[in-house]
Amino acid sequence: MFVRKLLSAFLAFLLLVSVLTVAGAEDFVQIPEDQWISPEEMNDASQTLYYKGGVVSRGYLKGANAAAQGPLLEMAYVTSVTPYILLNTATHWDVTISGGTPPYTCKAKVAYQGDLSLDPFGDPWSVRDQFTLSDTSFDYTFKKAGRYFWEFKVVDNAGQCITFQTRIYETYTPADEINENTVAGKVNSIIASEIDDSMSDYARALALHDWLIYNADYSYAHSDAAGVLLHGGGVCDSYARAYLMLCTAAGLECMYVSGTAGQEPDPDDWGNHGWNLVKLNGTWYHVDCTWDDPVPGGYENHKYFCVDDETISADHRWNRPDDVFDDHGMLVPDAEGGSYEGTETELGDYDFTFTSMAEYDQKLEEMIAAGEYRKQIVGKYIGSEETSDVWTLFTQWRSEKHVDLVARKLVTGSGCSCYGPLFTLNLSWASPVSYLRIVETEARIEIGEEYTLYSELASPNEDVYTWSSSDTSVATVKGCYAADSGPYAVITGCAQGTATVTATSPDGITDSLTVYVLPAYVPDFSLTLTEQADGSILLDWNSIPGATGYQVMRTCGGSTSCIAEVDQSTAVLTPAQLPGNVVQEVYVLALRVIDDQQLVSYQSGKLSYGTLTLSFSSRLPGSIQTIADSAFAGDSALTSLYIPDGAKSIGSSAFRGCSSMTAVRLPASMSSIAADAFANSGLQYAQLVEGSYADTWFASHMPDITIVYE
Repeated sequence: MFVRKLLSAFLAFLLLVSVLTVAGAEDFVQIPEDQWISPEEMNDASQTLYYKGGVVSRGYLKGANAAAQGPLLEMAYVTSVTPYILLNTATHWDVTISGGTPPYTCKAKVAYQGDLSLDPFGDPWSVRDQFTLSDTSFDYTFKKAGRYFWEFKVVDNAGQCITFQTRIYETYTPADEINENTVAGKVNSIIASEIDDSMSDYARALALHDWLIYNADYSYAHSDAAGVLLHGGGVCDSYARAYLMLCTAAGLECMYVSGTAGQEPDPDDWGNHGWNLVKLNGTWYHVDCTWDDPVPGGYENHKYFCVDDETISADHRWNRPDDVFDDHGMLVPDAEGGSYEGTETELGDYDFTFTSMAEYDQKLEEMIAAGEYRKQIVGKYIGSEETSDVWTLFTQWRSEKHVDLVARKLVTGSGCSCYGPLFTLNLSWASPVSYLRIVETEARIEIGEEYTLYSELASPNEDVYTWSSSDTSVATVKGCYAADSGPYAVITGCAQGTATVTATSPDGITDSLTVYVLPAYVPDFSLTLTEQADGSILLDWNSIPGATGYQVMRTCGGSTSCIAEVDQSTAVLTPAQLPGNVVQEVYVLALRVIDDQQLVSYQSGKLSYGTLTLSFSSRLPGSIQTIADSAFAGDSALTSLYIPDGAKSIGSSAFRGCSSMTAVRLPASMSSIAADAFANSGLQYAQLVEGSYADTWFASHMPDITIVYE
């Protein structure tokens, strides 16, 4: 991101006391098109935009008097009530403007890329439509498949202006909405499984936050919502865009926030980061799913769930009305916090949700009837009562339930505990029981990837469980056991598709999860080589997201070595590193290494470089057709030999032990070479005709030597 410096006069102006105004329909005015934009901009065919995704510009219209502006035009942003764009269906949008002096004018532009192979952050977008708003709310129908973003320019009555862009939206069809292998379909599937009408806004936001942090891991392979939703991993952008879509689909108002974050004392040293704002009971809260799901997996928490501006500003920075430091960062509402603000309590796995003790009791009885005699039963409370009040009811119920279960000769003892909204019942069953809990309900892996699946609360905690896959052509599973972790399994993706992995106890108790195997992610990693005027060689390649460094590799004479290490997507090599008088291959490895652990490794395509010209110190007569057995055996003075056209055969041990012999030329007429003709020689190079008998012979008998084709 680029840091945008504001003029000192503008900074001084920002210190003015401002009043807050929320734009309404009566605050909008229409102005003629020719007064809004320049004649050059009126030609849609010539208009292009580049994506920044934040504040593109902020200041005053030309000619406006900065000294008499009045209250600060603080911010403007747009939200949608739909999680994604559905083709040929009206999508609803709401504009919010705060501060400044009404009435406002607001110009909207729709940017479009129909070719999804284009780089949305580097390639130009075409302006597909533009118009002036007359209301804070409007509907718009997208009719062409592709990706879009909005660019809005807001001007108040005093001439203050803000130009900003929205996030990128991709289009979907009605068929996509029911296909779990698309982002739209996956969003709808998650909402169906995690959200019900009885849940409060807070419970919805928490359930979706938890789904993401427990079903995805941080990965540098993906930056869009598909990463964490379909592939089980992605960077912060992937988490934030997915959470935005999920919350919107669940009926929550949510926004994407881009800024910086870090632990260093100086915020200027922080890295780019994205997270969310979600509105609960009319108040905005910050939610950072990425930082609640730290690397490596298994440390999920709720430290950054529903926190206010003051709390998150300790290690996050974003554009605010009095601190617009980043032209790629959003201007977003204040998050004031309140009764819905979260804690650092870490929530774990649970068996069911409940809203009353009667419902908890019903769920327990259903498990008993099904033979699920678990030693630990966890219910997650999603009702509206305070946790302390629910805990009082829970302990009373547990005492009464204990008496009932003992009388039924089911248990010999019981206990209970509470951890945030998780209420746990511990039971000592009268008869030995076995059970196994798998935390995950699904896993998404790539072809060739191994995934370790740990179980929880296994009883007995022994190596007695069997593991199976419903389709071993898609995914295989190997049961394992470790004394410190108990039974676990290693799942391997074999082919694209879906399989169910099941663990079974000796007495038939089972638990399972669904495994989705997806094609392996392969980035576009192309390499170009250019010879410079000064004799150096310039290598350029695609920058790979997540790479902390690159290694330039060289293969020559059967050996491979690293000839340069750089941290950018280009390298300048000297002739000594990459000589032009030998035949070799060069390629690049993209690596991500953190704390001495290699997390990412991708290899570029290979390029051949160099031309080998051989010279021969010895030459056989042109009339020779056969080189007899042991003809040159042990000749240490022979360094290189030219065998002329017409020669047809080389006998056994003909050049055995010629330790100084490094090169030989063989003609296309050659039709017989003994298997040991060059045994124990120093041969490194062979000059011959491509596709000839000699070419085939060397490929099978001496594949490591360098071939130079005539």
